[in-house]
Amino acid sequence: MVTPLSHPYSASHVLYPHEEWYTFRFKALELVNSRLGTQGPIKVRPIHGGSFNRVVKVLVDGQARYILRIPRRPETADVEGEVAPLLFLQRHTPLITPRVTAYDNTPANVIKNPYMIQELIPGICLYPAYWAYDTLSGANRVRIAHDLGVVFRQLLETGNSMAGRFVFPPRNPAGLNAEVGVVPIRPKYTEPWHLHSPRGAKPFEPTGFRQSVADFMRGMLQTRLDNARKCWPRYFQTHAVLERLIAIVTQMETLGYLKDVKYSLYHWDIAGRNIIFNPDAAENESSLGMIDWDDCVFMPSFMLCRPPTWIWMLRYQRFRGHQPVHEIKVSGPAHDALCNKLKEEFHSAAGPEYKKYAEHPVYEMARKICHYAAQGTKHKKDERGETAMELERRWKRVVTYHIEPLLQKRARDAAKIKNNPK
Repeated sequence: MVTPLSHPYSASHVLYPHEEWYTFRFKALELVNSRLGTQGPIKVRPIHGGSFNRVVKVLVDGQARYILRIPRRPETADVEGEVAPLLFLQRHTPLITPRVTAYDNTPANVIKNPYMIQELIPGICLYPAYWAYDTLSGANRVRIAHDLGVVFRQLLETGNSMAGRFVFPPRNPAGLNAEVGVVPIRPKYTEPWHLHSPRGAKPFEPTGFRQSVADFMRGMLQTRLDNARKCWPRYFQTHAVLERLIAIVTQMETLGYLKDVKYSLYHWDIAGRNIIFNPDAAENESSLGMIDWDDCVFMPSFMLCRPPTWIWMLRYQRFRGHQPVHEIKVSGPAHDALCNKLKEEFHSAAGPEYKKYAEHPVYEMARKICHYAAQGTKHKKDERGETAMELERRWKRVVTYHIEPLLQKRARDAAKIKNNPK
């Protein structure tokens, strides 16, 4: 028996205040016909969307060709903010990303909602394919590991002079041929993420440094501290912990870990559900396309370098909990040879910059602190400072087990050189 929630035609209007598909489909078809023109017989089909968008598949001559995305909450939607990063990626990177065909940031259209029409990336979603182990051969897994490593390298190589997100500058009209600018990032949940003014938008500048990564992280944490003092003035422990996190960033800078770190493109959710695998792609072409670039930003390079352990870890190993990355070891039965091959293939394709930041415990801590500074948490424990306190406890372990032994070894080596000069 099909329940209303599991029925794809009715899920959107049951879970969200959407018009039922039986009537909405005629409006969607009229919109698509008006924007795509006469390319052949056009049909529309509902598919399961995500938390933020209602998704409609557009078929031309019986073949799936386009995707129509309608925001779940039009009152807070920023379609232009989702189009801008896609245009940037098309112009400045070789990545396979959805190409925007048409969009409207206002409800002044036949469906009475903002929307975006994208070209469909051919292939299969990697999340169900990769977990259904019988559907992918070892050769396909090796190719996926290699191509994903290439994606990481290309993202790392696309740098900017500051951290920021993509917008259309206000002096130029928005559109598919418009210039795309970059505005500084502000900490989430201290002010609405989608209301960042484009007035301070600056052109894309791949060279030069405007702000050190340490200053960027301290500034984000200071903004979060000021917000905590304003919203929760009696949570003195939270204030003290945030102050200590700022001191930790300064300590990382003093030890030289944040020196020469640049800003690179960062996708907030590089996971199988956002990766499309095309097994029919030519050998000299990438087999992977990536979606969900809505909040694509420039962030410190180490943010991108969290190892995608789901590529090479066995299924039973993925349920061991949130173990620190540098402590995860690939071990198990005889088919570990394939797991090690996948890891080596990915690391080789990702390049030396990825290896520098990936499994080092200090950069893992830097990722966590930077992520907390930018994104915060939606839970009550952010008010009590529990997230920040956990980061402080982890840093103490890193200092005890990694930094102090290293400093002691350096001191011994320096003493040996001093006592035995050549």
